[in-house]
Amino acid sequence: MSKKSWGGKIFILLLAAVMATTFTPAAAESATTVYSMGELRTAALAESVGSGDITLGADITDINDAANGAGLLIERDLTLDLKGHTLSIDLSNNNANAIKISNDSTLTILDSSAGKTGKLNAANSNSSGGAVAGFCAGINTTDGTLIIQSGTINATGGDGGAGIGGGTQGNGGNIKISGGTINATGGNEGAGIGGGYRGNGGDIKISGGTVTASGGIRAIGHGSGGNDYGGNPIADGFEDFRYWVNFDASHPGGEGTLNKDDPFTYDSDYKFIRIAAEGAPYTAGGGCGAGAFGSLALMALIPLLAKDKKLFDNPC
Repeated sequence: MSKKSWGGKIFILLLAAVMATTFTPAAAESATTVYSMGELRTAALAESVGSGDITLGADITDINDAANGAGLLIERDLTLDLKGHTLSIDLSNNNANAIKISNDSTLTILDSSAGKTGKLNAANSNSSGGAVAGFCAGINTTDGTLIIQSGTINATGGDGGAGIGGGTQGNGGNIKISGGTINATGGNEGAGIGGGYRGNGGDIKISGGTVTASGGIRAIGHGSGGNDYGGNPIADGFEDFRYWVNFDASHPGGEGTLNKDDPFTYDSDYKFIRIAAEGAPYTAGGGCGAGAFGSLALMALIPLLAKDKKLFDNPC
């Protein structure tokens, strides 16, 4: 074989190697696993480097201090995978949001564990349900977007704050729920999901999961003195779903069933709303006597409980 032929082949091989190096796509950044609140707070800051995909590697509980004005400040688009673990932030003694989404950022919460045992607890109120320490939300979404895909989320607002939404004088922002079990409780004058005191309702979309909301002024929508955006549908996209509403913040009322062609819009007078997929199992709470509902009301609910084995958790 001639030297010219060998030279041509070597050139082709070198060119192929360069092209392979040049055009090989970079590997996607892997998720960051965090084991402490300090690591989680750092990962959520705007200047943090690396992937915005964060996975809990352990339970992070008993967090009762604020940093950067919140228990957890979200300054970048972040996906938080609970992965079967529990994150608990309780700022009962602080006038600060347990979680605050800022900078037009989006926080997506999911639980990739097989048993879906991941849990997020975010609170700004005391456990007694009386006077509260702060005027903030459990999860503040006024300046950002919250997307919940799976996991159990328990959010409680302070005096004038929503469970999920705005603090005092804060709007609800953007809230999208497509799965999971969500329990949102607003403080005095706040919504369970939506605006805080004098805050508008925001853009709230529920298309899956089991959502229970109760508020000091209303379950879902604006806070006292605020406004809603023209009766936006909050439950839309379910194939079939079931809902309970009541004017009382603690007790279920009449049951209704809708389908995907009949979206559910919030009513400013309801203080209790529960929405779930048709046929979703409920576990009835215990410890309530007839005095909690009145004997006639309790008797009326017994057939529904016996038939469907679903009412609501912890009715008292």
